[in-house]
Amino acid sequence: MTCFEETVLKPDTELTIEKSSKSSWIRTVGRNFSATMISSIVDSVLRFLAYGYLARQLGPEAFGINAFMYTTTFFFGSLSDFGLRILGAREIASHPDQAEKRVSVTLSLKLVFIALAYVLMQVFVLLARDSAQVRWLAVIYGLSLFGFNTADWILMGLEQMQHLGIAKIINGVGVFVLILALVHNPDDLLLVGSIESLTFLLAGGYLLFIASRKVNIRLSFSLAEWKALFKETRSLGLSLVMIRFGTSLPVFALGLLSSDYELGIYRAVSLLPSFIEQATRLLAEALLPTLSRIYVESKQQFVHILVWIQKYMTIGAVLLAVLGILIGGPLLSRVLGEEFHSGLRTYQVLMVVSGVVFSNQCLRRLLPACHAQREYAYVMTLRTVVLLLLSLVLASRGSTAEAWALLLAEIGASLLSIFLFQRQFPRTRLPEPLLRVV
Repeated sequence: MTCFEETVLKPDTELTIEKSSKSSWIRTVGRNFSATMISSIVDSVLRFLAYGYLARQLGPEAFGINAFMYTTTFFFGSLSDFGLRILGAREIASHPDQAEKRVSVTLSLKLVFIALAYVLMQVFVLLARDSAQVRWLAVIYGLSLFGFNTADWILMGLEQMQHLGIAKIINGVGVFVLILALVHNPDDLLLVGSIESLTFLLAGGYLLFIASRKVNIRLSFSLAEWKALFKETRSLGLSLVMIRFGTSLPVFALGLLSSDYELGIYRAVSLLPSFIEQATRLLAEALLPTLSRIYVESKQQFVHILVWIQKYMTIGAVLLAVLGILIGGPLLSRVLGEEFHSGLRTYQVLMVVSGVVFSNQCLRRLLPACHAQREYAYVMTLRTVVLLLLSLVLASRGSTAEAWALLLAEIGASLLSIFLFQRQFPRTRLPEPLLRVV
């Protein structure tokens, strides 16, 4: 049974949520979200400043090369994960008495996927970019695959996300201090990759150490268990790869079909919109283990909570998009410099994109909490296909055209998410409060 199967909602539960239950899940989610959000604000502010400095020191072209490699690593990280992170966190939260067994099997298979992803990443860069410098960057950046996400899902499942916050601060502070101290010109490009990988590995090492103190970690190399786990995570893994491909697609399209200069402009002006999208993702991850438990206990309550979240996320989305657009001009000039001011129109379109993502990301990302991996795959397939087709046509025209392609793809994915939910739960009337807010 998935959350998209019809349930009979009692009249007295359609408009309200039980106060005690609501207070309980709000406290839990609030604690987890605040721990990760505060640290993410610190991490993102430090990275925003560090990357602003980096853009000035490297210039648009070298900054674009670095963005291409960072995004390539981000995409192949989905292959190293393949849904095991979300699935592992969900199962630990849903069945804490089986945490040790879940960790043993999941972590061992995850290490295999990480090694495979590293090899595939090197092959991709070898075929895509004819540059010795870029290939060395791939070797260095690829090491970060073994870092942060190796063990963070264990602590997510245990609902102890304060440790993820500490790891993010380790990562953010390390990047900020080392980049400002060591990077001074475009010749330091390889050094940038080394700094990124080192800080990811340090943060990942900290999380693995903490997780080992919470759960007895031992690797399980059982092919039968791996096969069963892979079958369970297959739909979710393919969805994740599609998500990462869709997220990485604008950078890949500009890097391969346009120029490193246009890519550098796009990546630099996307720093603030990316922060908003990261905040949304963190909220969804904070909600995932708690709502996975609520779904097992009461599917009706799960539906009501999701609708309540969606309404207020839409209000926040409108405010963020408008405010972000208004401060765009001064922000780009002061942080990035006049050389990047030509990307103002791209930035404005991307702020609208971030508003669309903020409005609908929780509804979309929380589908795995109720075992609705297939519907999740439908949404992400539509987004990726639309973005791919539009990127093939528009990427060669520059960063602003690519931003418009991304906006249209996000709108399509959001409409499909709402349609799938509303089709199965017509009494929730989800589109009505969203249209009223907009």
